[in-house]
Amino acid sequence: MNQVQNWIQNALNTIGSWITYLWATVTAGTALLSLQDYTFIIGTVVGAIFTIRTFRVNRAEKLASIADMQRRTDLYAEFLRNYDPAKPPAAIEIVHEALKRASNDA
Repeated sequence: MNQVQNWIQNALNTIGSWITYLWATVTAGTALLSLQDYTFIIGTVVGAIFTIRTFRVNRAEKLASIADMQRRTDLYAEFLRNYDPAKPPAAIEIVHEALKRASNDA
């Protein structure tokens, strides 16, 4: 039992010593910096976060725009595949007639 107690006591002394040195290092490190330094560090971190978020949002918008253009291109390709020049759609004939009348009126 005495050996176990000695081992536990030695472990606690080692951990306590390690934590003490760590805390002393953290305290000394924070004492070196001024309020202006901390403000600069926080501002830099916030700026980096917003820069990364802006990049991601712009990339998502660009990918969505590319997907929209691809869909539009696919629709045009499908229309042209099914288009028969000998028999144009009624809407094209109506627009063509309207343009003819407009050019005759001018």
